[in-house]
Amino acid sequence: MKRLKEEKGFTLLEVVVALTIFSLLSMGMFYLTAAGYRLYWQEVQRQEVEAHLRSALDRITLRVREAKEVVAVDPIDPKAPAKGFKSIKVTMPDGTALTYSFEPSSRELKEDNQPITGPVVKEALFKVEGKAVSVVLTGEHLRSGEITLYTQACIKAGEQG
Repeated sequence: MKRLKEEKGFTLLEVVVALTIFSLLSMGMFYLTAAGYRLYWQEVQRQEVEAHLRSALDRITLRVREAKEVVAVDPIDPKAPAKGFKSIKVTMPDGTALTYSFEPSSRELKEDNQPITGPVVKEALFKVEGKAVSVVLTGEHLRSGEITLYTQACIKAGEQG
């Protein structure tokens, strides 16, 4: 007969301890992977919102710079128009007019009632002061977090240079 001490192998206690350690490490790796995946998708959503807002701002800026006249329409608070406006009307040198407005129910920024952004705009604010037009867009999509972009453009039609 062989003695127990001479036999090779693991005891039940050693196997249980090893499995417990392996399980804890596996769970930790799973949670780290899941957190990384969530952060990745949050950043993808954030970039998508920023791209929509930046595209809209670029479009509005281009039109304002080419405009003959820009008029603010539909104040956010009729009692305090200094707070800003919900839309602007841009008159081009050839006489055509474009209206940029924010539609809260669809969360879209529109040009002549046609969407120029996806449903990511949370708030839009327009201000017109002389030849300067300020636009502030705030957007959010799912868990992207709130993003605010701002631009200011000046009417350049009729100027040389």
